[in-house]
Amino acid sequence: MSLIFAQWNPEYYTGNKKVDEEHKQLFEIVNELHDAMKKGHGKDVLQQTLDKLIKYTIQHFTDEEMFMLSKRYPRYQEHKKIHQELTQKVKELRSKFIAGNVNINIELLHFLNQWLAHHIKGEDFKLFKYIREQEELKSKSLIN
Repeated sequence: MSLIFAQWNPEYYTGNKKVDEEHKQLFEIVNELHDAMKKGHGKDVLQQTLDKLIKYTIQHFTDEEMFMLSKRYPRYQEHKKIHQELTQKVKELRSKFIAGNVNINIELLHFLNQWLAHHIKGEDFKLFKYIREQEELKSKSLIN
């Protein structure tokens, strides 16, 4: 039985079904990584799970960035830069892990979990607040 390390909860809902599903999947992959670590799986299993997390994160960021562009989000460049910084940090951790210079440990998992929660409640909420405000403005202009 696996333990839930990174807990998805309703406070993370953005209101966008696709984004919310992708966020849930990211939490699940962090939990897979935690589970593999706690079970003492070897480097190969941990590397595969870490690779899965990186691949899915990049795909999620790409989807989110395309969505931001489609909505003409004014903070697109800033948000994209944050995505790039996290992607780079995780890739660096992966390289260090492969080289034997870093372990998959609880501190790394806490970083991933906290970053994910912070990013959703911070940057992603700003994005979806902007979209809701734009939709309200559009709706009001159609009524008037």
